[in-house]
Amino acid sequence: MSGVRDIDKGWKQIMRNFGVMDDAYTQIGVQQGTIRRGDGKEGSSDLVKIAAINEFGAPKRNIPSRPAFRQAFDMNKGKIQMFSRRVVGKIIDRTMVPKAGLGLIGENHVNQVKKRYTDLDSPINAIDTIIQKGSTNPLIDTGQLRNSVTHIEVGV
Repeated sequence: MSGVRDIDKGWKQIMRNFGVMDDAYTQIGVQQGTIRRGDGKEGSSDLVKIAAINEFGAPKRNIPSRPAFRQAFDMNKGKIQMFSRRVVGKIIDRTMVPKAGLGLIGENHVNQVKKRYTDLDSPINAIDTIIQKGSTNPLIDTGQLRNSVTHIEVGV
């Protein structure tokens, strides 16, 4: 008696991987609960709030928007898409698991955001701020905020 024999060469694992990724994503930013370490300055010690003020500005406090996150995404959108496609290809090939793939995508974009924090030079700081910091870089004082940009994988 002859019959059809179904031999799975990985299709079921590929489908499981994509099922895992249905609601999965990488969250990039300054994560909730990140606190500024003892720098002795007054004011908020919540780095999420400080990152948001820098990103969107605070007109009532005369702080202009310095959108490092948005600019990093806009400037690297094509690179992010190409990199993500390569990672998805590795997941399809079963040479990478979804969580690791999302981690690589997250780390890649975190590096782009941190570079933007370093490179952003406009709008410039007020003269008093430059004197206080000893630097003209508008988003870098101690480097703590830039170094707090991380990623977490959600849903995997």
